[in-house]
Amino acid sequence: MKLSPLLASLLSFASFAGSLHAIPASVGDLILGFRASAAPGSDTNLQINLGPASSFFGAAPGTTAILTRLSVQDLVDTYGSNWNTRADLEWGVVGSMGSEAVGGVPARTIWASKPEATPGTASTAWTRGSEDGLQNASVAIGTMYAGAPGSMVNFTATANSVFTVKTPSATSGSWTAQEDLVANQSFRRFTPTVTQTGNNFPTAGSAYDGTGYKVLDLYDIRPGSGASTRLGGIGLNNAGKLVFSTSISVFAPPSAPVVLGSPAITLNAGGTVTVSLTGAPAGNYTLERSTTLAALSWTTLLTQSPVAGVLTFLDSNPPQPRGFYQIKKIN
Repeated sequence: MKLSPLLASLLSFASFAGSLHAIPASVGDLILGFRASAAPGSDTNLQINLGPASSFFGAAPGTTAILTRLSVQDLVDTYGSNWNTRADLEWGVVGSMGSEAVGGVPARTIWASKPEATPGTASTAWTRGSEDGLQNASVAIGTMYAGAPGSMVNFTATANSVFTVKTPSATSGSWTAQEDLVANQSFRRFTPTVTQTGNNFPTAGSAYDGTGYKVLDLYDIRPGSGASTRLGGIGLNNAGKLVFSTSISVFAPPSAPVVLGSPAITLNAGGTVTVSLTGAPAGNYTLERSTTLAALSWTTLLTQSPVAGVLTFLDSNPPQPRGFYQIKKIN
């Protein structure tokens, strides 16, 4: 895989952070947070600095990169070896630009995740708002960087990742404290939540590596109106592998060929030919015809969508003395 701008940025940040005891965290960074409502770990948030948001909104189309800042050992140490089966464990991603515009990014820009109900199908985008309308969420998220006892800069990194801290969940500035400032509203803006549970991983493997991923869409929410911009998806599998991709299809199950039965071909009294097929899945189909069966001799005659799984094509001018037919699914 080529070194994407995202990976290059993360590698550069890693060389800087490795020499520090306390984790660096500042406006413009993305924070991956984990929280639990039961023991073990109900008193602790696991928070990971994923690096500058610019690495994500600047990623080239088709970029897919493993995010190595999350250590699965931190998940095990904090939430137990069964972390991936716990319905009370939640995870999400947020970030804030703060009160000043930097690098062309407007002040009060925020970034927030939203769960994909089905991997490979994008969620409905968060809506944008005015600068004043985004301020509450911007401050709530920004406090996790610095400015409160539970902020990330007040803690040393874990032994497993120089980008990860454990913060007391009840302390101001922690993920839990900042997310719960307003009941039933994540970070004073997002309803119902920016998080999803850390269990019930899909049994169907992904097109990416054959394992099932739970996916959070990442949205860029700048001051203005209308829908925010989807930057890509962040997928987590039950082994703790974290992946970012700008492609919507990466985390979906791989496409399998559609196996169709043999069509029925009927020569009608008027000399026309009917080609029919039952049990066709939803989609569009073409009828192709050849007089020789040679590889390049097939001509598309008709296109049709199945009605209740039934396809019926009529060739009103069949060739003489013979013709061959085949049906293909085109999407």
